[in-house]
Amino acid sequence: MRIAPKSKSAYFISNDEELRCRSSQLYTTLLQDNFILLRHSVYSHLQSLRTYFYNSINNYEDQFDEMFTRTYGSLYTSNKEIFSVFFSRLRTFSSPTSTIDISRATHQLFLQMFHTMFTLLNPLLKVSDAERSCIESHFSTLAPFGDIPNRLSSLLSPSLNHFRLLLHSLDSTYDMLDGFFNISSTPSCLHSFTRLHSCSLCSNLLSKPCASSCISVVSSCLSEFRLVHGNWIELIDSLRSLSSLLQETYNVQHALNPISAIVSEAVMSFQEKADIVSNKVISRCLSANSVMEEFDLPYRRKRETIRRDTGALRWIRDAERQRQSGARIYAQIVAALHNRLRELRNFFNDIPSDICVKHNTSEVPGKRCWNGKVEVEESEAGKESHAVEIEKHIYRGQFVEQRMKMNWISAKIRTKLNGKDYPFEGSGDDEDYIFSSYRLEMISMIPQGPSFLNPTVAIIQYSYRYY
Repeated sequence: MRIAPKSKSAYFISNDEELRCRSSQLYTTLLQDNFILLRHSVYSHLQSLRTYFYNSINNYEDQFDEMFTRTYGSLYTSNKEIFSVFFSRLRTFSSPTSTIDISRATHQLFLQMFHTMFTLLNPLLKVSDAERSCIESHFSTLAPFGDIPNRLSSLLSPSLNHFRLLLHSLDSTYDMLDGFFNISSTPSCLHSFTRLHSCSLCSNLLSKPCASSCISVVSSCLSEFRLVHGNWIELIDSLRSLSSLLQETYNVQHALNPISAIVSEAVMSFQEKADIVSNKVISRCLSANSVMEEFDLPYRRKRETIRRDTGALRWIRDAERQRQSGARIYAQIVAALHNRLRELRNFFNDIPSDICVKHNTSEVPGKRCWNGKVEVEESEAGKESHAVEIEKHIYRGQFVEQRMKMNWISAKIRTKLNGKDYPFEGSGDDEDYIFSSYRLEMISMIPQGPSFLNPTVAIIQYSYRYY
């Protein structure tokens, strides 16, 4: 590689080493910029979903609080902590460490409602801890709220669990992409890129590299990325399938809308059969000492006195406007993610053109360009071969780890879409199922022979870390 004399070039560079260093820095920066933008895109959509969900739960809690305060007055405000705990549990679905189970959360909500309403409607009964445990054990058979707890759980569980899976998957994808920042380039690759990008200066030419020549060199340098492309496609397609379901079938906004109405229906259902349920509780769980004399006093008839707010029409209209606004925001956020995932589907195959064209590294069409040896027309640049001889398997260990992470995320999504619940909370049997469902696929990725010992060890270590 020749360097132009100082008197002949305004772009004189002191030595070959500095030339190679500058080109190497440029190549590394352009490559890393693609992954920085990719990670930022994943993170921004992830944060948009989390922010929407957190704010949405806050809004629904405010609407719930307003509705029940207007309807039940002090009976609600003095016991609102029960519902605050429930909404707090729902909010944790936006957390990356969330393990809460919706069925359990709704069961706890209605169990606490039952205890509270039973006490309010039977103020002269003294219930001990042992009797309270007895009441809890008979909660399912007593069915004070009918099938309403199961209805609420069935309404919330599919949408919220799919939504949480999307958040977890995007979060894992974001972390996985961090591994591509430490990729080192081979000397032969950097030599070819330097010759293409900088050696035009040796001939006092200001031409940029030809686009086709640049793409050819970078494609050869990144030939190992073809190993990742298939796994990346599978991951993106899984994420798109999940986001598509969240747009329609498992729309989170549609699941959250009826919470206030369903809980209110549960309260009225219990009021209608309060006498029957109370008598069953007394006969099954309460001792004679617990039942005080003349407990059929006006206290129990107070349950029939409910506040009626005739001026609530404006509040109802405001609540409906908030719900419609929330539905629009949710639809926009999920649709934006779905469309962005489609754009990212060929990310790894598009890196060469991104580096050479989008980052303005190559010459614009219509101008003469540098093909690595001479200045030519763009139409002639493609005739020259720029294949780079790659040092085989230099990336393989690291890429196997990234591919395994992609498959792990895809497997979680496929399992859920196939109707099986992925365990967010540790469960040995379920986790064994998840791993075995694609174990053969992982084994097929392990290179054979003693020279590939380190990648195999990396897989084993990664398996123990996550499973």
